[in-house]
Amino acid sequence: MVETNNGKCLYNEFEGAVGYFQIRQVRVDDYNRLRGTKYALNDFYDYELSRKVFLYFTRGRSYREVAKTWNGSGELTEVYWKKVKILL
Repeated sequence: MVETNNGKCLYNEFEGAVGYFQIRQVRVDDYNRLRGTKYALNDFYDYELSRKVFLYFTRGRSYREVAKTWNGSGELTEVYWKKVKILL
């Protein structure tokens, strides 16, 4: 919900991120390397695939850690975490 306003904004031009979980090319590259797949960034408009990769990289982490590391780094991640916490 925080990332894409429940699917209404599935492309972030500034970050080049796509899909419900805002997958970036670096994640696609990592996933392909680690799992032996050949996905392209545009494949991640698909909700289930985007969800699968998000869960792959976030499994075993706290909500706070996921919200802050998935969103980037620095002070703004605390602001982002507050938005996420409201929805939990």
